[in-house]
Amino acid sequence: MTVIVFTFAVLCFIVSGCSQTVDDQPHKKPVDTHNLLGKKILLVDSYHPEYVQSMLILNEIEKFAQKEKIELQVVYLDEKHKKSDDLLRQAAINAKNIIDAWQPDVLIAADDPASQYVVSEYYRDVSLPVVFVGVNWNVSQYGYPYKNVTGQIEIEFLKELLSELRKYAKGTRLGFITGETLTDRKVCNYYENDLKIEFFKKVFVNDFEEWKTAYLDLQNTVSILLVRNNAGIAGWDDGEAQKFVLENTNIPTGSISQNMAPFVLINYSKVATEFGQYAVKTAYKILTGTPPSDIPISKNKQLQVYLNMPMAKKLNIVFPMNLIEQATFVEYGQADENYNDQY
Repeated sequence: MTVIVFTFAVLCFIVSGCSQTVDDQPHKKPVDTHNLLGKKILLVDSYHPEYVQSMLILNEIEKFAQKEKIELQVVYLDEKHKKSDDLLRQAAINAKNIIDAWQPDVLIAADDPASQYVVSEYYRDVSLPVVFVGVNWNVSQYGYPYKNVTGQIEIEFLKELLSELRKYAKGTRLGFITGETLTDRKVCNYYENDLKIEFFKKVFVNDFEEWKTAYLDLQNTVSILLVRNNAGIAGWDDGEAQKFVLENTNIPTGSISQNMAPFVLINYSKVATEFGQYAVKTAYKILTGTPPSDIPISKNKQLQVYLNMPMAKKLNIVFPMNLIEQATFVEYGQADENYNDQY
């Protein structure tokens, strides 16, 4: 059980445990057979530098590149701002030109637009090894796997979240509110068509004032509200949003996006650093001789629970001890502009 001051406690998993082997020549320095000096990795990120998941993934890749003395370059598609197919295709062409000119040894594609507009369009079954991360739920629409591609599918712990929220709800009507982005549209379709989740009302908004108006309406029309993300919502203000939801929430709310924890009752967040850690481990395997085709596609597994205690107090909700013991507490005023996701 942890109380955080919302710098958004970026989850750091420190793996410890060093082993030593005694051999016939204990004083002889081992030969480094995997010298990656001068190797090049190019990251195509679907979003922008201030986006939370982008920041955390890049941080893991940067640490790896610095340790191994690998050259790193990053290209952003900026999908949260470039909301049309034409703009994203042009961004993908620009990314392709950079990739082809720089000729990296491994390409990492973060989140769906990078796979949709760059990898599946230009790097299907070619010699360039590709590692994707953050592709939501399934990869069939991109034709994965290719012989040169492996990666990690991004799943959300949505059914688990909804199961918990229903314990505190007075009805069954489920609402959905998020920013108007291609990713959020795709994910919502997956919720409905594949997970068979039925929404009584869905709202996609473009700006903060529109979000507040829709939020108030949903408080009176649904019993549970899924507040998916604030990415792509122009004018979003963390401090104002936290005050607004605390004053106006009268139903259980939840989210699966880590940055939304200050604005909902319960957050079941995937751990974004897991995607970065997977990307570097897989890139290392490829750079040291393992072909992508020998690395199975996997799914993320790590979960972090956040409980909003001021909101629980207002709603007269007492959480069970088993949930409290695995949770991080969110207190009022703990949103942090360093992890603001609205840009």
